[in-house]
Amino acid sequence: MARPVGYLPLLGRVLIGVPFMLSGFSKLAAHDVTVASISSIGLPLPQLGWIIALGWNWVAARCC
Repeated sequence: MARPVGYLPLLGRVLIGVPFMLSGFSKLAAHDVTVASISSIGLPLPQLGWIIALGWNWVAARCC
């Protein structure tokens, strides 16, 4: 059986992590829109929700 090429796992991790990074950058760039979206659905502390969403995207992009 052939051995997988060494760079393929890294390429896979990058390809999975890129959407999370882009999502985090869009939340960072559109702070007011993201906070308004969080508060429009009735969640308390929309600023905290924004921070949690950014943190989640950062962790997901790093762990994938």
